[in-house]
Amino acid sequence: ADNFLPGDIKIGEAEVINNTGGSKRIATEAINYPKNIAGLIPSNDLSRAMTIIIKEKDGNDIYGGNSGTGEKTLYNFYKNGETYLSDVGGSKDSKIFQFIISFPDDKGDDWRETETNFDIIVGFQGKEGEITPPGTDPGGGSGAGVLPGLIIKYESAYDTGDTWAKIKWWTSYNATSRVIYCKKSENCALNLSDNSGATPLYGFTNTTSEENTPASQNGVLYREMTLIGLKLGTIYEYRCISHASPPTISRIHTFTTLALAKTDETSEPLNNPVEENSQNIYNKNKPVAENKNIPKTQEQDSKKQAENNGQPKGNIIAKSLRKIADSAKDITGAVLGEKKFLNSNTENSKFSDNAENTNKNQDTPDHASKKQHTIAFFIILFIIITVLIYTINKIKNKKEQGDAFKN
Repeated sequence: ADNFLPGDIKIGEAEVINNTGGSKRIATEAINYPKNIAGLIPSNDLSRAMTIIIKEKDGNDIYGGNSGTGEKTLYNFYKNGETYLSDVGGSKDSKIFQFIISFPDDKGDDWRETETNFDIIVGFQGKEGEITPPGTDPGGGSGAGVLPGLIIKYESAYDTGDTWAKIKWWTSYNATSRVIYCKKSENCALNLSDNSGATPLYGFTNTTSEENTPASQNGVLYREMTLIGLKLGTIYEYRCISHASPPTISRIHTFTTLALAKTDETSEPLNNPVEENSQNIYNKNKPVAENKNIPKTQEQDSKKQAENNGQPKGNIIAKSLRKIADSAKDITGAVLGEKKFLNSNTENSKFSDNAENTNKNQDTPDHASKKQHTIAFFIILFIIITVLIYTINKIKNKKEQGDAFKN
């Protein structure tokens, strides 16, 4: 896409040649312009700031500018639909129409980082893409009727592999199917003059064969095509092409092929793979317990109780506290690690609305360290108190159960 700045002007031309024996009316319209989910042109679309003039080459303005319509924006042209231009006589008579689009200087920075995109079609009345001439009523039968231009929509690279990609799209009429594409690094630009051969490249380096042809007999509304022989881990640009009479070319889109996985990561897959951040991290050096699903029996419970009864109460509490201390150590490490991760992200951030305020709000290393140790201390203290209460209550309950059993 071009970087369009205030004061810039772009001029495009379309030549119409009438090979029939009689005069034909010529019309134009914009298609494939931006629409939101409600079918409306977005309020920040650049078309609302840009102006358009359509005129005969070396002739008078027909639309916008000094014409009877007055000044028009590109947004007005989108909304206008089919716009009548002129008549072209028969027997290979021709006319050249100019489309002049400008970005007024007074728009300044109001429209920075905005964009618009569209296609323009030009053709004869009564044919695909053209309009009913002024003064006729397509609904009443006095005109040939309005046939909107062929529209390509819902383009998508819906599936990609390392050396292939699948493209799908719809058209408003039964039409043919083809895709032109190239690597993004090749900087391909749409060039309608590159139109030689049965399947023109239009400035790209590769094309599929054309399918669903001829459109009158084999054309389709929906199609899927597969691009093969691609380079792995590479960004590609592509355009879809369909036609019923003149070709319609879609907007440019991109996809990225997959990169091959590393050999040492795929040759020996884990027997019990889990996410790296899962609580149950797989450890291939840890022996697997046998019969771990067998429920505990009364005999096992009695044996465990006997082992506990053979130890002084203080030993049981000390053993529990040692386990909790180990757990607290792990939790402390996790808390400190998380704090370190957050600080690292803060330090690596490149965006700041106010550098002075950002530096003021950042903790010094000593201050951050004190905060981390304070958090860890309270976590350990909370865990130890909780375990003490639980252990004391458990001992108390066992003593009451023993007294009741003796009675």
